[in-house]
Amino acid sequence: MRKCYLSLVAVCLVVAAPVFAADLKSEISHPAPYNSGRVAFVCDDDLMDSAFYQDDVSAYGNAFDVGAGGPLSFIEFWHYGWFTLQGPYTYNLQVLDEATCTSIGVVEGLEAADAFDHDELEEEDLCAYGINVSGAIVVGVQSLSCASPGDCYPDVYMDFTAPVNECGRIVDLATGTGCDTPVQSSSGPVDFLLRITVDECGGTPTQEGSWGSVK
Repeated sequence: MRKCYLSLVAVCLVVAAPVFAADLKSEISHPAPYNSGRVAFVCDDDLMDSAFYQDDVSAYGNAFDVGAGGPLSFIEFWHYGWFTLQGPYTYNLQVLDEATCTSIGVVEGLEAADAFDHDELEEEDLCAYGINVSGAIVVGVQSLSCASPGDCYPDVYMDFTAPVNECGRIVDLATGTGCDTPVQSSSGPVDFLLRITVDECGGTPTQEGSWGSVK
């Protein structure tokens, strides 16, 4: 697997073989204009390339090494409705230990804005939920608004433009598998356009970092 560390650029280490996930949606690579000034853990390089057909029993997100950690403070991710389902969309945020694939915390019933015919940047303040994280974790979106079985929203964008850090994970929540296995699409390994902020609740962050690209 690859884990992305907080720094001016992310440092990623390969330690496992990828899992393959098929059924890419149309490839429409274009920039993702993040506009937050928060300190964040980053895998993608600001490019929205495509997305998977997502089910409602898996979490789609990234593996991060957050070091000493702290409260999980914010999540930001890009999604698109592919002219298929109008929002808003319901989702759960899943936070898991990467090594054991056991739950650290779940935030249920979050709402993502409509993205039927446009890209949408979702930003969620998580400080009130009291989820403390450290070390290697996986943070992913479990999408619960479905146009049909296996086509659920919000549908999180992915980046497969080389070089890729292979942070992307698809976690089977029923079996507790996939946390330590990089996702491989038909176009290559992926990073999801999902970023997290840690230890920024109620004051100045204690960790240094940047929203800057990791590539």
